[in-house]
Amino acid sequence: MFGESCNNNAHPRCRFCYVQGPTGPTGPAGGPTGSTGPTGATGMTGPTGPTGPTGSTGATGMTGATPNLTIGTVTTGAPGSTATASITGTAPNFVLSLSIPQGPTGPTGVSGPTGATAKG
Repeated sequence: MFGESCNNNAHPRCRFCYVQGPTGPTGPAGGPTGSTGPTGATGMTGPTGPTGPTGSTGATGMTGATPNLTIGTVTTGAPGSTATASITGTAPNFVLSLSIPQGPTGPTGVSGPTGATAKG
């Protein structure tokens, strides 16, 4: 209570009472603006926006030439190697070459019957 604002000196223990007056006029604007500081770091990327509407269908393209595909070389690659394929030539004449890895050796087969002996 002591030192608090009071209502028109009505508080019996108040020594520093006041009556609030009207608001004063706005002060003058501050001095000139300083130079702009350096650009800050780029912030985090925001979430992806919604998908836009589907565009209109484009014009139909020209009919292309029918390709003429021939087989080039076919080789057996090393066991465990990767199969490869390459296409060479220029449109519409293309050549397909392949390399197919050799498969693993199969299991030994069953022994056959003993053959006849020569008379001598």
